[in-house]
Amino acid sequence: MDKLLGFALLAAAVAVSTVSPASAYVNARDLGALGNGSADDTQALQNCINQAQTLATSCYIPGGQYVISSTLSISSRVAVYGDGIQGTQNYCYFNQGCLYLDAGTTSRTTTILPSAGIHGIYAATNDAIQIRDLQIVYLSHPAPFTGISGIVFTGTGGSNGLCSNSRISNVLISGSDRAISIGNCVEWWVSSSKFYDLQTYSIVFDNGVGVQYGDWEINDNTFISGSTSAFSHILIASGGGGRIVGNKFNTAGSANSSQTNGVYVNPQKNNTSVEPLTIVGNSCEGLNVCIRYTNSCPTASSCTATQGVITGNQMWDNFDVIVDPSGVGAWVSGLVISGNLMNVNGGSGASNINISSASNVNIVGNLFGNTTGQGSMAIVLGAGTSNVGNSGNLKSGNTQ
Repeated sequence: MDKLLGFALLAAAVAVSTVSPASAYVNARDLGALGNGSADDTQALQNCINQAQTLATSCYIPGGQYVISSTLSISSRVAVYGDGIQGTQNYCYFNQGCLYLDAGTTSRTTTILPSAGIHGIYAATNDAIQIRDLQIVYLSHPAPFTGISGIVFTGTGGSNGLCSNSRISNVLISGSDRAISIGNCVEWWVSSSKFYDLQTYSIVFDNGVGVQYGDWEINDNTFISGSTSAFSHILIASGGGGRIVGNKFNTAGSANSSQTNGVYVNPQKNNTSVEPLTIVGNSCEGLNVCIRYTNSCPTASSCTATQGVITGNQMWDNFDVIVDPSGVGAWVSGLVISGNLMNVNGGSGASNINISSASNVNIVGNLFGNTTGQGSMAIVLGAGTSNVGNSGNLKSGNTQ
């Protein structure tokens, strides 16, 4: 009898301490979301997020196609997740109407379908946010340079938090002006995701003046541009401690590869410093420039980019690495370019590395090549360069 009583008490204790899966999240379907690709599910999805924030839990959006007519807003710590991604069919020009959803996504994946003039998800908080296992697809494209983004993270100010430890993973974003916009945030990650058919940028990171740090990482993503206008996969306008690791950058079909950058370091506000920045183990193919530095600050002398490392990347572009002239001397200082496989697909005007306005640069152990059979330059040093090391590099083909 005592043993039976003991087993009964143990079973009761287990029943009390076990959390039911149903109580671990808020289900958008329980709040009226239909996910049938035609009904407006905005309010149901927003209610799911609101309840999850109140209960300090997660908002789960089951597989389906959820039309939204206004931006989904996040104001405090929450996780929003779905049943994964499947993708869209056909990489194509932006705005050519050849993008459409895979017929198999309706029940197996979670797809949010925003209207053209709105962001998909907008998080304004200093709390950590997690968004994963869903796709955001714009079937009607927003106008270029509007900043319309699939996901926006923005810190709300102060000296603490600043959306620290926020993560975006296993998402697909397609058809918007930008995929992701991040500002005034530190310690964030974007990983294992896919971005294509965007209009002007895939990921934009732009902290306000005074928020110079960042400690962020963009890793293991696939970027495919379908834009017919000037385009950059990643725009870094400010912030330090960045790591761009193991990504694939490409163009699709007849996209405008002559104006496409992979990683674009482009400070635009006075007194901005981008440092340090590590770019490792990425692949760039078919772009105009894989990695580009341009100083667009109104007072160019007030902005700097220092402690940069470009190593172990595979590149096949018109130009592999460019530091544009700034007119104010060396605004880039402390740059190591090492161990890269660097091919160009341009003719005599192309070069693997073209650097101006930079000092303390070490170019070492790279392999330079040209896949067109035409002559190109391995290294071109322009105005404002000083203390540039060049050792252990090899040239192949018609590279000069």
